[in-house]
Amino acid sequence: MTQKMLNFCIAYVSTHNARESSLVAGYSKQYAQKKSHLLLRNEEVKNKITYLEEKFYRDEFKKLALKSVQKLDDILSSTESESVQLGAVKLALELSGVSERENSTQSISIKVQLPNDL
Repeated sequence: MTQKMLNFCIAYVSTHNARESSLVAGYSKQYAQKKSHLLLRNEEVKNKITYLEEKFYRDEFKKLALKSVQKLDDILSSTESESVQLGAVKLALELSGVSERENSTQSISIKVQLPNDL
């Protein structure tokens, strides 16, 4: 893969526009207008774009998870009532898929499902 192709892949992940990404990567304006779509048919380019998109979304998910954990920690260490703290923990576990949601407004219970390999 050439450096221009790599630059195209990186730009394409954020723009999803072949013409614009070609220009950013350093291809000529004429190439960008007439042949940039051909880069998207190249197997090496397609594989690199897929890899970069997966990495981008994995990194973004990690950032979001860290922010969520910090927010949960803020709630748990705050002066909020115990029911607010337990509700925050319950919601976090439900959203993560670790526990199941129960349709009860009377009580708070947490069911944790551990992975099979533990």
